Amino acid sequence: MSEDKYNNPKYRPDPESRSADEAARYASLHAQTEITAGDVLRAAGRGEIQLRAIVHRSAKVRKHDG
Repeated sequence: MSEDKYNNPKYRPDPESRSADEAARYASLHAQTEITAGDVLRAAGRGEIQLRAIVHRSAKVRKHDG
């Protein structure tokens, strides 16, 4: 039986939230090449990394047609 990495605490990502700029700096350290916030967002758009948005209750959300 294979391990369920999504329900196993040792595989869970760090719960600390980071901005796209912070994530890019962190990734640059590990990749030993420059990674920009745009690179992080493009990778998330392609499904290569998971990106979660935190929306506070007090935030105003506008409708988006599309």
